[in-house]
Amino acid sequence: MGPGSAVHIPNTNMLITGGKEPHLFILNQNNMGKFNASGDTYNTIYKCADCVEGRMYASPIVWKQDNLGYFVYAWSEYGSFKQYRMTVIGATRAVIEQPVFRDNNIIASRFGGFITISSNEGIARTGIAWASHSDRNPNIVKGGILRAYDAEDIGNELWNSQTQADRDGVGFYPKWVAPMVNEGSVYLPGFSAGGGDTAQATQVNVYAHLAPRIINMPDTITIDTEEKYAAIKLNVIATGAAGGFSIKWYKDGMELIENQHYSRVDPKTASVIILNAAASSIAKGGSYNMQVVVSNTQGQTEKQFRIITTLEPIREPSLPPVATSSVKPKPSTVTPKVSKVIPKVSIPKPIPKQSNPAVSSAVGYKFCSILVFFILLSTML
Repeated sequence: MGPGSAVHIPNTNMLITGGKEPHLFILNQNNMGKFNASGDTYNTIYKCADCVEGRMYASPIVWKQDNLGYFVYAWSEYGSFKQYRMTVIGATRAVIEQPVFRDNNIIASRFGGFITISSNEGIARTGIAWASHSDRNPNIVKGGILRAYDAEDIGNELWNSQTQADRDGVGFYPKWVAPMVNEGSVYLPGFSAGGGDTAQATQVNVYAHLAPRIINMPDTITIDTEEKYAAIKLNVIATGAAGGFSIKWYKDGMELIENQHYSRVDPKTASVIILNAAASSIAKGGSYNMQVVVSNTQGQTEKQFRIITTLEPIREPSLPPVATSSVKPKPSTVTPKVSKVIPKVSIPKPIPKQSNPAVSSAVGYKFCSILVFFILLSTML
C-alpha cells in the first residue's frame, strides 16, 4: 500500500492512497491502523476494492467543489482515467462511490497517469484536472503527453499537448512525473533529445496563456445579394483568444453599429471563427474598414484593421426562360365542315325472266285473228 504516497482529504483527518493492488484506501491520519499480518489486511477506514483496473503507482487526487462536494481522481496502469464522487461523513469517515465520469478513449501504459488539480479554490467551472502519462511502455524513454480535463466532468477533455505537437509537444517523458501548477502556469519536466535507455539532455516545459495573436484575416468577403437576408461569413483565425473578441465595421469613418455578430471558440486550437450577419448597409462592391480585437483571459489584447471588399458570388450562366404569352386565345365561331362519307352499297342486278315459246305463239295467233276481224268489219261498212 502507498507506492504513490497519500493525499490529505480537505477539511478532515483522513488520507487517501492506492497500492499495487487495484484498490483505494482511506486512512485516519491520527490512527492509521497498522497492517494486520494474521489476516493480510489493512485496518483502514474504508477500502474501495477493485476501484481501478491495475496497480496505482501515482497518488489519487481529491478536489472539493463548493456545490458538488468531493471528487476523487485516479489513473492506474493499463487503465482509464476515472473520477469518483466521495461522501464525507464527519472528520473520520468517508465512502467512495462508483466512478461518475471516465475517459474511456485513453488507456494509459505502464505506471498509469499522474494527476494534478488546479482551481480557484472550490468555485464552480474553475477546476482543471491535469494528467501526464507516457504514450508507450515507459521502462525505456519514450514520448509523453500532457492533458487537461474539465475537473467537474473528465469526459470533457479541454486540451492536450499533441493537438499542436510542433509547438506544445512534451518530448521524451521521464517516469514518475506529475504536472506542477503555479500562478497560472503548468510545469512538466522532460527530455529534449535521445530516447531508448538514455536521454541526451533535459528540459522543463512551461505551459501558460498564449498571448493573443491574429493569424489570418481575409481581404474580401462574399455577399449573396439575391438572398433576402444576406449573411456574411467571415473567418478570423487567432491563437490565445479564449478571452473573447470584438468586431466593428466602418464606412467613411462611421461605425455601422447595427451589424450583429456571432462567434465560436475552439478550445483545443484557441481559434476564433466569426460569423457576422449582414445588415442592410453592407452591400456588394463596397469597401469597408473592419476592426477585429482578440483577447485572452489575462486581459492581453491584439487589434488589427483590414480593408474589406465585398463581392457577389460567381454563378453558373443559365439559359433564358422560354417566352410565353399571357393572352388567352378567343374561341372560334366558325362551325367546321364535316364531310360525310357515304358507304357504297352494291345493288344486285335483276335476273331476266325466261320466255315460254308455246305461250308466245298462242298470244301471237290471237292477236292476228283480232286484227283480221277488224279489217273485214271495216270493209263491210
